Amino acid sequence: MCVQETKWKGCKAKEIGNVFKLFYNGSNGKRNGVAPQTDCDEEKTQFWEDLEEDLREIPESERLWIGGDFNGHCGSNNRGKEDAIRIYGVGASNVAGDQLVDFTMSHSLRIVNTFFKKAERHRITYKSRDAVTD
Repeated sequence: MCVQETKWKGCKAKEIGNVFKLFYNGSNGKRNGVAPQTDCDEEKTQFWEDLEEDLREIPESERLWIGGDFNGHCGSNNRGKEDAIRIYGVGASNVAGDQLVDFTMSHSLRIVNTFFKKAERHRITYKSRDAVTD
């Protein structure tokens, strides 16, 4: 499963090869994206609850890969969280990053982009004048 923002409109599914299926659900409104943003606490809570519910339906024997832009900073402090996050994060964590790490740990998952050393420009997904997102 990959969670990613899109500007596509409508709700469709499409087979990709014989292994994958792409589902998308885009809004016709002015608000884009699938991961909740700042000041959307109710939507964020609902997102994590829905994801938890969906994961409960997946048998433990299945391999699970989740990819996406969760709008969080996981940071580089992994003390006590080494199974989920390693030392190659960027900066300090924020609330959304902490939620992602907690979710990851509760499902024995890994935040893999923190496991490998990369050039800083490859660790940052968004950069503005005053802020970066890892």
